[in-house]
Amino acid sequence: MPLDVVAGIDKENQVRIEITINGLYKS
Repeated sequence: MPLDVVAGIDKENQVRIEITINGLYKS
């Protein structure tokens, strides 16, 4: 897998984790 693809996956996972954390703080 190209490194840029791996970095893109990491960015997507980071955004999902941040959204999950924000959801936990709101509830």
